[in-house]
Amino acid sequence: MTEGPEQNLQHAPVPRAPVFGKDYLRLHGTFRRFGPKNVAAKMDTWGQSAVVGVRELAGNIITLGDQMSPELWPTLFEEAKARGLGVCLKGYHRKLGCMIQNRQAYLDEMKRIAAIKPDMYYIFDELSFNHYSDAGAADFRDKTGYALARNTDINKLPDENTYQELRWRMDVMTALTRERVSIGKAASPNAVTFSVTAGGQMGFEFPAYNDVEAWSKSMGTTCTDLYTTDFNFERFSMQYMRGAQGNDRPVLSVHGNLNFAHENHVNLASQLMNGANGLWFFTFTYHTSARDRLGPIVDGYEMLRDTGLGERLAAARLMPYAAVLAERGTLFDGIRRGEFRGRRPFYHWRMEQQASLRNVPMDLVFASHLAKELPRYRILIVPSGRNMSHATASAITRWVRHGGTVIIEGEALLTPAMAALCGVQVSDQGRRQTLRVKPNTSLFPDILLSINTPVLPMQVKTARVLAHDTESPNTLVATQHKFGRGRAVALPLVDVPHQLLRPLVLELGGPLPAEVDPDSFVDVRLSVHTDGKRTTIGLFNEHFSQTKTVTVRLGNLPPTGKRLAINTSTGTHSRVLDHITVQLGPKDWNFILLDPAGSTAAPIEPGNPVSAATYAPVTGFDFLKLKRKQTANPITKDPGTLAVAIFRSDRNHQLPCDHGAQAIMGKLIKQE
Repeated sequence: MTEGPEQNLQHAPVPRAPVFGKDYLRLHGTFRRFGPKNVAAKMDTWGQSAVVGVRELAGNIITLGDQMSPELWPTLFEEAKARGLGVCLKGYHRKLGCMIQNRQAYLDEMKRIAAIKPDMYYIFDELSFNHYSDAGAADFRDKTGYALARNTDINKLPDENTYQELRWRMDVMTALTRERVSIGKAASPNAVTFSVTAGGQMGFEFPAYNDVEAWSKSMGTTCTDLYTTDFNFERFSMQYMRGAQGNDRPVLSVHGNLNFAHENHVNLASQLMNGANGLWFFTFTYHTSARDRLGPIVDGYEMLRDTGLGERLAAARLMPYAAVLAERGTLFDGIRRGEFRGRRPFYHWRMEQQASLRNVPMDLVFASHLAKELPRYRILIVPSGRNMSHATASAITRWVRHGGTVIIEGEALLTPAMAALCGVQVSDQGRRQTLRVKPNTSLFPDILLSINTPVLPMQVKTARVLAHDTESPNTLVATQHKFGRGRAVALPLVDVPHQLLRPLVLELGGPLPAEVDPDSFVDVRLSVHTDGKRTTIGLFNEHFSQTKTVTVRLGNLPPTGKRLAINTSTGTHSRVLDHITVQLGPKDWNFILLDPAGSTAAPIEPGNPVSAATYAPVTGFDFLKLKRKQTANPITKDPGTLAVAIFRSDRNHQLPCDHGAQAIMGKLIKQE
């Protein structure tokens, strides 16, 4: 066994609660349906047992609801503090009823929670406001002109009324949220506040919930520190949540425990690679007996805790490259026109299609954030759709004039400002037809595509033709127009396939920040995260049976020049310049940390990776054997000074353990 540096008892770090923005928030627990039977403890010690369970499951925040008996809290808070855990509390909102009539009760409840001074507050979810009193119905009627009967089930309203109701509900809850956040922050200025959207749970299929932008702008962005998804962590759902509130804001992603271990493993990879800055595993038990099903979650939590990955992803954001416009006016125009794919608006579906280019960094940028966010991106894609607002069209035009590149699709060209930007004239006489397209410019590779889609007739005014139908040259497929210092590309196709869009985006946008080798492209997903100074590469092998050796070409991403690549799964370090190589088993995922080449004192030579064993790691709570100093007295049986090289886990190679000095030494004594 390789020994690390000696550390005495006093050298073990003092446990502390996680710091928002620095530590990766790893929440365990729920707000109901748990109690002594779940933690296998007596009533007077259940809090202590729950904290121990969360700690052993690698969490750093325990979540619970205020409906639990207050006399049970002291032991929980005391134990959490001793073990370096944070505590998240949620008020039992739904028992309080209508937020108009019972507004003061909501504020009083928050004061009661704030007096306890938790580390996190779950403020609201949008389904908390689930029925009306007479006062609520009267307020709704006064504000909107619509009438609702008392105790109407607002989740079963017809679509034509739901949007008005939802917007009104947002206004009511936003005002109350601001007051509740103020109460919580006054008691604990550093406490983290967050709210939840149920849009993800509904799959965005309920038309009114497609206005999650308005919801997140008020509830998430102007009021709380964090905005979270609700049991939905696929790529588009995460893009939608981040884009709605602004892509520079952190997101907490929620995951339930109703899945099998394999699903938990895959879903965790999806959450991390899609940009989650914190995780909440919504489990009904804190006990380690759930380890079999929770195994993948605990493994992921341990990796976040022990390798430096958590600290990196807590502050990082997905690297910007290209963005897809989300325009509320266009979305609701399509809803009014009855343009749906099932119960889902067509415009919403088109946004998802264009934001899902494989292994291309893609975000959604909502119209309300254009001025702030567009400068971050190389390309903006405007999906087909009518009724773009004047403000949105003006913002895009200004951005292109100053050097931006925009791709405008289908019916978006019917907006006069967009047609003028592209130097074309478009007629609203589109019809579905099959095109055979052979591009005739270097912007496209030499390919022949067959596309069946509605096409709008388009004529060139000042633009240059990039592609047309090979059988009907007058049917234009793509044009390019220089405007100021930027470029505008027009694609008069209502549905633009990835075979046409992806090569165009890559040619217009330039080299990707990172790119997997062609042999791995089909099976391996890639994500790129950065805090502006360092980069983290996420990889996931989607193949169910094959092990993949993946080479990732590194582009212009920080840090520049020679980099130190740290494999968070194996602990190996190596110096790299322009590529990294990673082996992934079936359905396996991994993250590579890229640091400046001189950022560690580890004895690393180019081409000579250092094994994790060099650093004498330990696994979880299986600590190293004690090393006795010469001060031991065999006559008095005084063991002398206990010293040990302590590390957090087998994935950690530099950081000391944070489980608490007394607990560590007690464990070591038992092992000896």
